[in-house]
Amino acid sequence: MLLKYNLIPLQRAFVFQILGQDESLSEYVKYNGPFRASNGWEVKIVAEPEVNVEERTIYLRGKDSTKDLNAHRNCHFDSNYDRDYVIDEVNSALKELVSSFKSYRRHYTTPKYNGNPLAYANKLTGSPVNFTEEVIVVRLW
Repeated sequence: MLLKYNLIPLQRAFVFQILGQDESLSEYVKYNGPFRASNGWEVKIVAEPEVNVEERTIYLRGKDSTKDLNAHRNCHFDSNYDRDYVIDEVNSALKELVSSFKSYRRHYTTPKYNGNPLAYANKLTGSPVNFTEEVIVVRLW
């Protein structure tokens, strides 16, 4: 589970709460900066979970672990249709973030060393590695 959250619709409002967030996803967002989904929503990590509708920004769990399970309420919609539209946009942005992270992780994960240095170098580079010179290892005690 990379990201688990509740997005609960209420009458002309909704509640957003993150139930679980993988640390590697947090590092991905921190390292790469704010994630911008194709629908224009940004995903950031600051202090605590929140959905800022005016700024079209979703804040994931951040620095303040005491607020990780806080439920953020948005209650300024003119209609339930407007609320549902925002919920769909938030869901779409978060799905896109997770998909982007999975693609990133698939391409940039360092393979595990299996004891064969040449095979390991081939996995790291993605292409055959050929040594044209002898390598001499000198140990000084």
